[in-house]
Amino acid sequence: MALELSGILDTPRNIVRSKLHGIARWSLRLLTTIEHHLEKRRSRRTLLELTDDELCDVGLTRAQAGQKHRSRGSGPDGSGLCGECGSCSKFPAPCGRTSAWNRVGSSIMAEIVSFRKDAAGAEEGSLLTRSLRDGVLRLVLNNPPANVLSIALLESLMLELETAGAEPDVRVVVIASTGNVFSAGHDLKELTAHRADEDQGAGFFEKTFRLCADLMLKIAHLPKPVIAEIDGLATAAGCQLVASCDLAICTDSSTFCTPGVNIGLFCSTPMVAVSRAAHRKQAMEMLLTGETIDASTAKDFGLVNRIVPKQYLAQVVSKYAAVIASKSPLTLKIGKEAFHRQLELPVEAAYEYTAKVMVENMLTEDAQEGISAFLGKRKAEWTGE
Repeated sequence: MALELSGILDTPRNIVRSKLHGIARWSLRLLTTIEHHLEKRRSRRTLLELTDDELCDVGLTRAQAGQKHRSRGSGPDGSGLCGECGSCSKFPAPCGRTSAWNRVGSSIMAEIVSFRKDAAGAEEGSLLTRSLRDGVLRLVLNNPPANVLSIALLESLMLELETAGAEPDVRVVVIASTGNVFSAGHDLKELTAHRADEDQGAGFFEKTFRLCADLMLKIAHLPKPVIAEIDGLATAAGCQLVASCDLAICTDSSTFCTPGVNIGLFCSTPMVAVSRAAHRKQAMEMLLTGETIDASTAKDFGLVNRIVPKQYLAQVVSKYAAVIASKSPLTLKIGKEAFHRQLELPVEAAYEYTAKVMVENMLTEDAQEGISAFLGKRKAEWTGE
């Protein structure tokens, strides 16, 4: 059987294409943000023109705004006259223009304060937070109180994983969450709201479940290992997310379930990941009963790798991530893809395939370096080639 390794070793063109794709999506978001703030700037020319609510946002009263305006002046000479036509610059000039000093000088403080406040609010209210340290990208679900997988959160996760796949500084991805619920699955309120659509929500439902499936496939196909850090309840698509990750570590108080059957909606898409992580009969038990299982049972079923006390969760996950991040990134990429692919093959074909993968792997520079370092009793220096 001919060896097909097109997905194992990316060509430089594929790497560049992937990076450009990530950069383009981030650039679009940046341009949208800039356009938003420019529009706000065009609509606020001086402090005196701000509404009471806008003044409140920047911490000023109407009297304070007037005092700052008078003490500063609006013209370049402090006269308060338009630098272009000599009109009072508290209002747009009769010529239809406003002085450059009005547009920049008088409103600059309000703009800076407003921009910082908007940026801080965006960070605090972000559905997904990220941090990268020592090769470990940490993505934290931040959609309280239940961290439901809304369309927005699914898209954010997808974008981060696409970027991580092409970023050489990322070796391992950790998916964690805030609060006492890892994830309660799909946003039922968001789904229900679309029943009023002309097609009774069919289009939106298809979009949601397709996007969720694409996210789970992205995790499987990502050339970097993904670790789920669970503290709390993981239910329905949240349980699917756990089962889709390469490793899963949870606290001793965490619980898991696929409760769709309880509300007349079988967890069909979560079933795909759960049935591949847990043993067949245990997976059917979860799907048919909809009952919640504890961490110990989840480990027995095969859903999680380790159970740790709550206070040590982050520490243990960080240790696992650091150990994995210290390996050759190319070897991890080859190994993860081969693992998933051989599972789909009959035993004989799986051995034939993996033998050829090992030959290709043996010819990489990292394999030569690793074997040389082992024989020479020194630390390997990986190049990813």
